[in-house]
Amino acid sequence: MSRPFCKFALEDDINLFKDCKWAKEFWFFRPLSLRSREVQTHSLLEWVLFVLENNNQHQRELFFRLLWALWTKHNNAVWTGNVFNPLNMAYWASKHLEDYRKVHTGKEKKKQPKTQTRWQHPPSGRLKLNVDGPFHVDTGQGGIGAIIRDENGMFLAAIGPPFSFVRSAFSYRN
Repeated sequence: MSRPFCKFALEDDINLFKDCKWAKEFWFFRPLSLRSREVQTHSLLEWVLFVLENNNQHQRELFFRLLWALWTKHNNAVWTGNVFNPLNMAYWASKHLEDYRKVHTGKEKKKQPKTQTRWQHPPSGRLKLNVDGPFHVDTGQGGIGAIIRDENGMFLAAIGPPFSFVRSAFSYRN
């Protein structure tokens, strides 16, 4: 069976993740400094063991996140025909790991019971702006919603545009 990344190669794990032209470009872009051509292995297991033995914890985490990204993009190409861009995907996978680390740092905290929060009117003579935004990590689609109300809670204006090419829930690039 031919592959979406390497049309002439058989689809097996070592080709898909390491030896394919697109996979080589993908690994070339990473700060992991792992040039797949420089590591002579004949199986995915052999390659993974090499990476585990020759990299620090941070690099190993990035390596596995990048493998996951390759697999995800491979499946998107197979099922939806999406174009594979090694540079964008390498950046997306790194950003995804960075966002994960920001949220999951330190020891697990005990969950505090959530207090019920209610919207409150702004002070007299003032307006209140409420904003929120969705983000879908798999598609890079996001958006923002904003609404302005007066001191009586009366609707004045709202906006809700979508954005493409969003890197995370915390950033947007034009």
